[in-house]
Amino acid sequence: EKIELEQLPVKIDELEQEQLLINQRLSDPEIYKNDPQLMISLKEKLIVTTNQLELSMRRWEFLLQRSDS
Repeated sequence: EKIELEQLPVKIDELEQEQLLINQRLSDPEIYKNDPQLMISLKEKLIVTTNQLELSMRRWEFLLQRSDS
């Protein structure tokens, strides 16, 4: 658990960066016109990334609390 606690902040940061990049791509109006399939794919990836991020943050908080007790 100690190793996981040390590694989770890096994973969380990577997921946040990925989420940011996906949102940036989705903010381009051209993607909706020129490549609707890519837009759908990016939205699906955003959902997965957001879920992974939430789970990782919950796990990190849990491990952090356990390490403090």
